[in-house]
Amino acid sequence: MDEQVKDLINKIVAPVRDALEEEIGVYQLEDVLKELIPAHIANFVAKSCDLTIRVLRGCER
Repeated sequence: MDEQVKDLINKIVAPVRDALEEEIGVYQLEDVLKELIPAHIANFVAKSCDLTIRVLRGCER
């Protein structure tokens, strides 16, 4: 696997997954992402994760 793909998965996709699985909070996710991507995008991703978590809580597995 290409090194850039590994970095993308480990540094961006994995923290988003952890937030969706509620292993880390959305504020912590935003802080992690701010180190890698512009703050306004990190904020948008964190808010989107928060909304997704709230919507999925009401659904059955």
